[in-house]
Amino acid sequence: IFPMLKEYPKFKRGEIWMFYNKLSSSEKKLIEEYIIYRKARGVSAARDLLDIKRYILQLRYILQKDLRKINLNEVRQITAIINTSWLKNEVKNGLKIDFKNFLKYAFPDWSIRFAELEDIKQNSRQNEEIINAQTIYTKEDIEKLMKHENNLFYKTFLIVQYEAGLRTGECRTLKWDSIKLNVDNDISEIGIYATKTSKARTIFVK
Repeated sequence: IFPMLKEYPKFKRGEIWMFYNKLSSSEKKLIEEYIIYRKARGVSAARDLLDIKRYILQLRYILQKDLRKINLNEVRQITAIINTSWLKNEVKNGLKIDFKNFLKYAFPDWSIRFAELEDIKQNSRQNEEIINAQTIYTKEDIEKLMKHENNLFYKTFLIVQYEAGLRTGECRTLKWDSIKLNVDNDISEIGIYATKTSKARTIFVK
């Protein structure tokens, strides 16, 4: 067993999957069963499930021992490593959500064992360097994109994403049976699975 890492590593392409292959069969089974559990809880997109698995493996890499042997102090250390890492705020939050969900899944006594996981908190601050009035597309920006885009598929993709305020992944996974045209005069209804909240929601667009 090696000592826990002191900071969040920068992984090379494929490195985390090579690490996964070296884990014991019992650890692999735990992780795979957790992914099945998340599917049962409503996460259906293959990309989202892959992200969850990658996050758990990265945390296992930092811990440097079987996740089933983690203690409260190590939970706090890993949380601190995430908080002070070079990762974007949204990735930090995603990691902490999956860390908390995994601990709740793996430890029936998680509330007592890990002090109700009160140390794992989300950072609600938006990254102002990424999301602000200067970086958000305006209606005029979209019109320019539409004017210069010749492919009808991408024209449709852009306008639906803009008008409905969808994330790229949400727009990419839309199906025809998720759309009801003109349900109320010129108002149409779009049913999506929100990637941020992992819940279904309905959007109305004109």
